[in-house]
Amino acid sequence: MRRRLWAIALVSALAGAAAIEGQAPAAPSRAPQRPTFRLDANFVRVDIYPTADGKPVSDLVAADFEVLEDGVPQQIETFERIEIAGHTPVEQRRDPNNVADMRAQAENPRARVFVIFLDTYNTEMTGSHRMQRSLVSMLDQMLAPDDLFAVMTPHMSPSDLAFARKTETIEGYLRRYWTWGQRDRLMPEDPIERRYVDCYPGPAGQPISDLAQDLIDRRREKFALDALHDLSLYLRGLREERKAVIAVTIGWLLPRENRGLAGPGPQPGQIGTTPTGRITTDRVKSDYGSSNADCERDRQTLANVDLFQDYQDLIDVANRSNVSIYPVDSRGLAATDTPMGFGRERSPADEIQRVRRRVEGLRTLAVDTDGIAVIDTNDIDKGLQRIIADMSSYYLVGYYTRNAKLDGRFRKITVRVKRPGVDVRARRGYKAATAAELAPPKETAAKPSGRSESILAALSGITSSRLRPVHTSVAFARRGSDVAGPVRMWTAVELDPLSLKGDFAAGGDIAVIVAGSDGTVLSQGRATLAPGARTVVVDLGDVAAAGGDLVVRTRVKPQGDGAAVSDTATVAAASLSAAAPLLWRRGPSTQMRFVATADTRFSRADRMRADVLVADATSTVTAVLLDRVGGTIALPVTVGTRTDGGMTWGTAELALAPLAPSEYVLKLTVTGPGGPSDVYTGIRVVQ
Repeated sequence: MRRRLWAIALVSALAGAAAIEGQAPAAPSRAPQRPTFRLDANFVRVDIYPTADGKPVSDLVAADFEVLEDGVPQQIETFERIEIAGHTPVEQRRDPNNVADMRAQAENPRARVFVIFLDTYNTEMTGSHRMQRSLVSMLDQMLAPDDLFAVMTPHMSPSDLAFARKTETIEGYLRRYWTWGQRDRLMPEDPIERRYVDCYPGPAGQPISDLAQDLIDRRREKFALDALHDLSLYLRGLREERKAVIAVTIGWLLPRENRGLAGPGPQPGQIGTTPTGRITTDRVKSDYGSSNADCERDRQTLANVDLFQDYQDLIDVANRSNVSIYPVDSRGLAATDTPMGFGRERSPADEIQRVRRRVEGLRTLAVDTDGIAVIDTNDIDKGLQRIIADMSSYYLVGYYTRNAKLDGRFRKITVRVKRPGVDVRARRGYKAATAAELAPPKETAAKPSGRSESILAALSGITSSRLRPVHTSVAFARRGSDVAGPVRMWTAVELDPLSLKGDFAAGGDIAVIVAGSDGTVLSQGRATLAPGARTVVVDLGDVAAAGGDLVVRTRVKPQGDGAAVSDTATVAAASLSAAAPLLWRRGPSTQMRFVATADTRFSRADRMRADVLVADATSTVTAVLLDRVGGTIALPVTVGTRTDGGMTWGTAELALAPLAPSEYVLKLTVTGPGGPSDVYTGIRVVQ
């Protein structure tokens, strides 16, 4: 079951990637003439969903609407009613050809973009079984030729999403693995949750103690809310127009912080040596992979979590990102909240109150983000039909804001309809541009700036906090100025700590395959993971990238009888004209020596180094650290070159201690025989 959990966490990315790899370019089709939108810094598009008695209103004209920005009336410049029939036959659906094509198609303001979010931790197995047919039926009914959808679970990073139009892979997977709902399992499958059960045993006859269950419940809700928060931020960068998230979940109790749950805190471990002879301050953890100190640290962290505030923050970021959330309660009508057999005794009134809290939370989430909640009903299909109808008829309005200030502030949008009896839901607002975002580069003032897109791409590649057994990152560079020549590639493969202490304690074997957009294998590499090691760099040699995206598939098999783990990374064709660095970290977790890493999350106690292949020793490297909006941070970055294995690397190294927890972008500029080239890398400082 654990392997299935990891698999379903990647099903959207793999299904979309498979479609992107195998799809040949489609012949252009004739489409009706559509209005042309003029776009500049002051132009704002607003999608509007008017309803009367719960049904879409389809006969309104521009004069029926009034649009205000921060209370100031705006002049409507463009107006279009969008009516989507849906139910496009599968054979007429065309998936994007590559990642760049996927992003370009998502920017179409008349296309709907939506994500199916499967809250695995907060959905019961019976609910996941009920939803398998309903979800696929909904997709088949509502998908129009321009629409794009993806599937995500709390274990995934939003950057793993691959939007597609064909549903066959998702349908087959949901039919085979309908047991993705985890809430009503008597014993948790997650290894961290099982650690809580072992650390805090309950009385005889109670498989899970109240304390362990409270920690598990808080952790699961935290995972789901964080994933939805990250997804909303990702969708904000995908496009301005409305995005929809259909969240399959039973909802959340949203407890506030509870200091009484914190306990005494972790106690010092027993000093000793590891099997490899290293000194350790926690001998039990070294021998068995975890200890009570880990449980106590998690206990203190989870006790201080304010999940209601996280929920409020989710609503805020969804509104600012123009994301509407449609919660679907997979349980239908529920009489009690606690699954049978869990051994926790509550009064009927308490059980009813817990169900009500979950339902009200889902209802509020839908109302406050302009979605629809499918709750308090056993007719899930009828509720999904309401979602289909709601997303199938809307108006697209454009105006030039009368506030020309480039101040980067959030501006509130209010839409009113003059016809009586009509309710309206619309985009809540937008973030204004700044002068820095619109300014062209000083060295090429006549050319449009691509900085914002580069920063966005770098930030989207930051490693997610979602659970994954293995992380991979791909480094590459062209050795000469020939843009059609081969690309030298490496991949860093890094196991998570639990995998290292479990099946992979004795090491493992790593196999990496690089395939072209047509599925042709272009390169292969193998390496051995030594006992106790977490990271290996696999040299893939020169890869003949003749055009199109590259797909890098990694498989790590443990020594012995354990299950193999895998990961897939896509390198966009457009990025191959530049380079991607190999990252290293040095800090307490690495015995104060630099170790290659595939994880772009760093501690403030770490030093980070980025290495990029350069032409020769005459090449020069400069570097600067940027914030997430492109502003320069006055933090020294040490640059230089080094020679290793007959190759010259440009290096950039910096200490992270002065930085606050946030996201940053390291920009390296390599100047060689072919001129300057910029390399952007996103990182997250987590503590």
